[in-house]
Amino acid sequence: MPSELIATMAMVKRACAKANRELDRLHPDLAQAIDLATAKVIAGQRDQDFSMSVWQTASTGPTHSNMNEMLARLATESLGQHAGAESRVQADEHVNLGQSSAQVFTTALHVAISVGVAHNLLPALAGLRAELAAKTELGLHGDPMSASKAREIEDHIAQLARACEAIERTLPSVHQLPMQEHMSPQFGEQVASALAEALNLPFVSAPSDVTPLGSLDTLLGLHGALKSAALALMTISAEMRQQASLTKSPTTQCDALTMVCCQVMGNDVSLTIGAATGQFEGRTFKPLIAHNLLQSIRLLTDATAVFTEYFVRGMAMNLHREPIAHGMASSLMLVTSSRAPQL
Repeated sequence: MPSELIATMAMVKRACAKANRELDRLHPDLAQAIDLATAKVIAGQRDQDFSMSVWQTASTGPTHSNMNEMLARLATESLGQHAGAESRVQADEHVNLGQSSAQVFTTALHVAISVGVAHNLLPALAGLRAELAAKTELGLHGDPMSASKAREIEDHIAQLARACEAIERTLPSVHQLPMQEHMSPQFGEQVASALAEALNLPFVSAPSDVTPLGSLDTLLGLHGALKSAALALMTISAEMRQQASLTKSPTTQCDALTMVCCQVMGNDVSLTIGAATGQFEGRTFKPLIAHNLLQSIRLLTDATAVFTEYFVRGMAMNLHREPIAHGMASSLMLVTSSRAPQL
């Protein structure tokens, strides 16, 4: 399972323990022990204990049970060897108090997506837009840029802006966390508040009428926006690759970004097929959905950042009309055309 999902699941467990303590349903010592245990998982110190495959049965139950058992063991260890049997932290009774696998997994996925998009992907896309804008303002190598080429880059900037806006429109629904409990209506609100404070993101408790299928629609909508961003990035990389080829500049990063965009589009296909089955309101395919969504966010973030840093920022393309005209005049296409028989 994605490491960022494991970390955010531990964050959800920490928030749940805090809420249960504030509701006087969990002893403060046990809540503190669970908090210490989650800190180790969030820091990546126990990654070796979470080797569950994405391709697992019974929906998200195995991953959730693995988390509960691991946190219970770590929390009990933190209480010391002299703790009595009544002080032992139990996986179901304490760590999982007031929770379900579907709620915890979906909430953790929403949190992981929110963090990945807000803290990583959107800043990477903004960085590319800023670098492209700098090219239009300063030109290349300090020389003025042709008006047509400047307009082309401005079109790319606008295309990226629309992609970012599409992603941002989906975020309010992603920020709704489905941690609801009928016995304690305040529980979900307290969990969302704790996560919002910890991650500086506007998480709220999802309305009671939000169903698992509603969450599924939200995730599909988000990935659709990611696919649109991939299409924009593919267009940009393809056109810049063509220009770079005129001066024999390296095009490795253009090719890398294009392949990443293809992978994101492929992720969208399998995600859509999995969601369309409708089995158990889509929960059966939540591991696949989590894998594809988080991978798309991670790939787009990394590829965009590398493309900006190692290609756009230092690109040596000569985008003036004279070299382009010279390249067209010496093209073999014209030789072939001149020898073609007259029809």
